[in-house]
Amino acid sequence: EAGAYRNRTISNDSTGEKIYITFSRSSRYQYLRDSAELEKAIKPAFFYDSSVSYRLRKKMVLPDKTRVWETIISDTGSSRTLRTKIYYKDGIVLTLATQSDTLTAPSTFIKEFFATFTPADTLKGVDPLVKKSALFFEDFSSEDTVLYNRAVSHIGDIYLDSSDLPLLLKTIGSLGWEKKKYLDTKKRLIDKLGDIQTKTAADKLKKLYYALEDTVQLQYTALENLLQHRTAYAYHHFRDIIGAEPPVLDFTGG
Repeated sequence: EAGAYRNRTISNDSTGEKIYITFSRSSRYQYLRDSAELEKAIKPAFFYDSSVSYRLRKKMVLPDKTRVWETIISDTGSSRTLRTKIYYKDGIVLTLATQSDTLTAPSTFIKEFFATFTPADTLKGVDPLVKKSALFFEDFSSEDTVLYNRAVSHIGDIYLDSSDLPLLLKTIGSLGWEKKKYLDTKKRLIDKLGDIQTKTAADKLKKLYYALEDTVQLQYTALENLLQHRTAYAYHHFRDIIGAEPPVLDFTGG
């Protein structure tokens, strides 16, 4: 699934107080390689603002492994406060936020809502710290057109490394002309080889260039991705190809 974002406001008609609730879910293929990067994505910008003053700063982990951050902040020279409580688990973030001031004690409405709010246990997400390449290739090879189309639409987003090279090459080789947008899809898959900057990937791009001799557009893609490596090894392969068998120029476009 694509990522999702929702928001809602809970109001107390008697006091005029409002609590803003936001929900976000990471996309099916999102992958973050660093847990620090994950925390930065979860927390609002004020967590990293040295000019704010913290009146409450609490962090906890619930029994179901939901991580919770609760804060009350104020700005210098102002009595206004911002109270937030953030819940995170498996790519799902729920945030409560309300404004108040230092001159007034929190109402029963605010205190009870923040104390008793519990994310529904039916919410299901995908952990962005888990690599998604296996899931991507599984979806891409599925007979279910919904899964296949989802994978195709996220080719540019999926993170692949050298360990994914065998499955990537298998997927490139198995993609047939009967598929919708065959050329565009195959080109985008070949582009992923440009992101894997290893000698093996460069070797495969060179081999792919010759295997694609009947499709000049894809030959150009293989060459472009050799240059994307920006390594002496890849440049050597590029020079060998251009010197021995340069691609045929295509002037049919206009």
